[in-house]
Amino acid sequence: MSLGAHWVSIFRIRPHLPLLIDYLISIDSKLPILVKGLSLSKTYHSLAFLFFSKLAASFVVFGVYLLLHYDGDNTLWRVTLVAHNFVSLTCELQLLIFILMIKSRFQVVNRALSSMCHDMRSARISVKSRKILYPKIEKSSDLHHIELAHDCYLKLVDSWILLNKIYAVQVLFSTGGCFLKALFNVYFLSSSSIDDWPVLQNDLINSVVWMVFYFSRFAMLALVATSASHEFAKTKAITALMSHWYDDSTIREELDIFWTNTSCRKLKFSTCGLFTLDSGLIIKACVTGITYLVLLVQFKPQIAVN
Repeated sequence: MSLGAHWVSIFRIRPHLPLLIDYLISIDSKLPILVKGLSLSKTYHSLAFLFFSKLAASFVVFGVYLLLHYDGDNTLWRVTLVAHNFVSLTCELQLLIFILMIKSRFQVVNRALSSMCHDMRSARISVKSRKILYPKIEKSSDLHHIELAHDCYLKLVDSWILLNKIYAVQVLFSTGGCFLKALFNVYFLSSSSIDDWPVLQNDLINSVVWMVFYFSRFAMLALVATSASHEFAKTKAITALMSHWYDDSTIREELDIFWTNTSCRKLKFSTCGLFTLDSGLIIKACVTGITYLVLLVQFKPQIAVN
């Protein structure tokens, strides 16, 4: 199933990837205007470090697995298993990098809007303390910056929708496969008696390593997607707060349009409409897994007798 999902993702990414890159390039050309002296090189270096560190960790896991279970009869099967996991992991890392790229740009937009809101709030408080009536304290560049932030926001949301369209099938099978394989390893550990541990030492170590590996992949995607959704929610809160401090009718109108666009959209990563990739999915998976294991443990003696 996962291999089929890989091929589906390849065919889906070809027509959409150039458009996604165009969105990101267009956003990057406007962000330095919002935040002076902005440099995204550190972000790119951090993403590259994350990508290669995850690959290095996976090589360690795969290498230990092949060394512990080297067998001439099953070598081809084990190498195939490792190769499949490696391909699946690289696809997940691609998605992870794209999500973090979108999240980092949301953070820049939020930082620019927060700075404008803070400056306007400070100016309002200063003017109020001096008891000046009807002051003109809006900057001429504020409207332009708000329009730029609004345009960047719309392109970031479009990028997220496009990313969801590209990787929905892949994430559906990858997360589902990671959950099931982690569950099987937990069941193997729970069903092994203490007396069998010396005999099954290598198998138990293997099960623990793979269980942690699969669960970390599952949780990593869910947590990163959730963090990006939180940045999206911050934009909505900031625009609502900004409209409270601005009196200029043109700026308030632009902020109202901005806030309306943030209110009518939700930044969620949906896997073909079956479930949403967020932190709540980890809790649901753990509850489902525990329930399944309890049922298996209860009915195991009856199954053994039959």
